[in-house]
Amino acid sequence: MCTAFSNLQNLAKHKGDLEQKKRTLLNSIMHVKFCIELCIEQMENGRRYFCFEHPASATSWKLPEMVVMRVVGHMCVHGMKSKDEQGEGLVLKPIGWATNSPYIARELSVRCTKDHRHVQLLSGRARAAQVYPVRLCTSILRGLRKQFVRDGMMGKYDLGTVCCEEPVLDDNIRQEVWGQIQSYYDNADDGTYYDDITGELLDTELVHRAIQEEMDTYKAHGVYIKVPIGECLQNNLLLRLINPPQLSSHQK
Repeated sequence: MCTAFSNLQNLAKHKGDLEQKKRTLLNSIMHVKFCIELCIEQMENGRRYFCFEHPASATSWKLPEMVVMRVVGHMCVHGMKSKDEQGEGLVLKPIGWATNSPYIARELSVRCTKDHRHVQLLSGRARAAQVYPVRLCTSILRGLRKQFVRDGMMGKYDLGTVCCEEPVLDDNIRQEVWGQIQSYYDNADDGTYYDDITGELLDTELVHRAIQEEMDTYKAHGVYIKVPIGECLQNNLLLRLINPPQLSSHQK
């Protein structure tokens, strides 16, 4: 769908089958308008969010229906790479994002640090750059999680649905993702707790007592054993935080 709105296509708009290009552009405009209708429906139905992406320079942003919050970020920040005559390098690829979540927008509006070279998306390289890097997906999910916590739809220590899937991350990405999760817990605890369903503020002392009681039950039944995190990562074991590190300091 993005192809019909790209600058490269506009440079060659007088070449090839003009009627076919017109039909493709018309179908693409209809598709974008349909996506916009879905975005509006999300906004009109309470705390429901959307994330719409097109290249920052795409002409689709000029459509009159495109009246949504937009931010621009660079894909090299999220680890998008390609290869050229000089070898592998990062891809700049400015991307426009429309979303009704300020937390997702904040994650996606990060710009290039300008301390590395970029591979130009020419000679057929643009097609391969259509695949989202893992770091980008992680950024979107991190923003959505922060939004849910802000809305009271998730607790600060909730991990969401845990699926039994084969690991797809290489060692470097796995370590980075775990580091981000650990960093979140290191900085998130401010001593307040909220009900997962209603968002109501809970009594801190009662929460700590309930946590201690639950942990005592876990230990009494031998539900788990403690091993170094490195051993879990080395053996591709699924990680689940039963009790975030900060809670132990409150329990002492």
